[in-house]
Order: sequence, then structure tokens, then C-alpha cells
Amino acid sequence: MANSMYNKQKFFYCLIVIFFYLFLAPSIFSQFSTNCLLEVRDVSENRLLFTLRISTGEKFTIKEIHSITNSPVYDTFIISDDFRIKAYESSFVNSGSGGPTPTIEDDFILEKDTMRIRYLNNPVYFDEILLRVAYYNEHFFIFRDNLINLQDFSKKGNLVRIKIKN
Repeated sequence: MANSMYNKQKFFYCLIVIFFYLFLAPSIFSQFSTNCLLEVRDVSENRLLFTLRISTGEKFTIKEIHSITNSPVYDTFIISDDFRIKAYESSFVNSGSGGPTPTIEDDFILEKDTMRIRYLNNPVYFDEILLRVAYYNEHFFIFRDNLINLQDFSKKGNLVRIKIKN
């Protein structure tokens, strides 16, 4: 009789452990995950261009040539702890019409030949970034020192969405 009671307790204990590992553990530990997917999709053609595994705290940059000043503009974003895209910094050589303008809260840095605006005190978050692939100049997505020309993946003028998939 004692052995039967011991077997029932052991069976019940095993059921609890199995339930925990199957249902509770994944939801608990997923909250501590810092990995997600960054998806780049051509909205105009409803086509996935590429995905990248990215972690919170990592940055990516969009480089384009400003249509008026004909100089490079770099917009850098960082993945926030809540898996949103946060504007981190804009850097450019010439300040011209249509370029980024710092607010009082932003950190404005003037280097040798580059101006930088860091959005540290006035953060801006995005659920997604929409952009049109440049018609006349190359348009790059930069991640971990990899330079990806968006025109190699999408037609000029197409609408592209950058979004985090958690």
C-alpha cells in the first residue's frame, strides 16, 4: 500500500514537471530573450527581401544620399529592450533643406566634417520604418559592418518596411 502511494506521488510529481516544461517555462524564459528577427519587406510587391537575427541593444543604419546636398546621410537605429526600433543618431556632412534638425533635448555634436544628432534625451520609437528605395542614388542598409544595397533586392521607388518580429 505504501509503495502504491509512493508511485502515485511520483506520477503526480512527473506530471507537474512535464506541465511546467511544456507550458510555463517557455513563456517565463521568453521574457528574458534578447533575440528577435528584423524583417525587411518590399511592401509594393508584398515580398520578403531578407531577415536578420538581431538582439536588443544592437544598431543598424540606413545610408542614403541627400537629394539636395548630394551628400551622405546616415540614420542609425537601436533595438530597445521592448523590441521596438529607436532612433539613435543621424549624421551628415552638409546641413541643408530637408535634413535633420536637432531639438534642445538632442545631443548635437560637430566633428571635423560631420554633424551628428543623438536622440538620447528625446527618444523616438517606431514599430516599423517605411522608406522608398532611392531612384537616383544607392540606398544602403548597414548591419554589423555588412553593406546591403536595397536596390539589389528591390526596385527603385518601391516602398520597403523594416520591422521587428519578436
